[in-house]
Amino acid sequence: MDIIIQALSGAMYASGGPNEPPVRIGIPIADMLAPVFAVIGILAALEQRHRTGHGQHIDVSMLGALTSFVAIENWSAMAAAGMQARTGLTVQRLSPFGVFECADGYVAVVAVHEKLAQGLFRAMEQPELSQDRRFCNRDARVANAAELEALINGWSRTLPTQVVVKKLEAEGVPVAPVRHPEDALVDPRVVARQETMEAAHPNYDTHIDLRTAGIPIVFSDARTGFDDVLPVRVGEHGEAILSGHLGYTPERIAELRAGGVI
Repeated sequence: MDIIIQALSGAMYASGGPNEPPVRIGIPIADMLAPVFAVIGILAALEQRHRTGHGQHIDVSMLGALTSFVAIENWSAMAAAGMQARTGLTVQRLSPFGVFECADGYVAVVAVHEKLAQGLFRAMEQPELSQDRRFCNRDARVANAAELEALINGWSRTLPTQVVVKKLEAEGVPVAPVRHPEDALVDPRVVARQETMEAAHPNYDTHIDLRTAGIPIVFSDARTGFDDVLPVRVGEHGEAILSGHLGYTPERIAELRAGGVI
């Protein structure tokens, strides 16, 4: 039901540009967000029980979880101020801030503060823009965001993504290439922290680097993760569960097997 919740929450109109169709978020964000809030609620209730001795019921709504995130932006206030809420790849009230086109891809850039904006202008080899009345301070840059974004795109479109990244990094401007999910999942930083995990079948080899979600929490004195091998046939771990967790004797397990129960 994730797509239903995305539709009802307003999230589909929080992305995209003016007059564009609604945009479906490409991951099941509502499906994942509601359990996260449920876990937060459970942990908070456990802590309260430790203090008071009283337990309680936790109720988390998928719609409420995602809508609470949409409400981070004050949509009514922006509309009252005549600000365009849907600005596509950029956020003009923070300009320059957003995604810009390169010759072979896209980069995300954050240059909202004075020092960062000046670094951007130097990377563009147009330092004089910092003296231009349209871009000389943050209010001016926001007021002339469309013109500024056009200038940035005009520069970045002439260069490969990695060149743009290198030039901006050299000036201390936060920048990142916009990556495909397959590339993002093998980032050495997330792989080292086991935030994505290899998925392998014990009986079938593959040359594909299959990866799945890991646990994006690192504890100082605990281990997270998954079993190395998932069951490949029905009942594979049945005996271990019956004996190890439920305390069944070998004789009882043999009786159940003989009776066709397991």
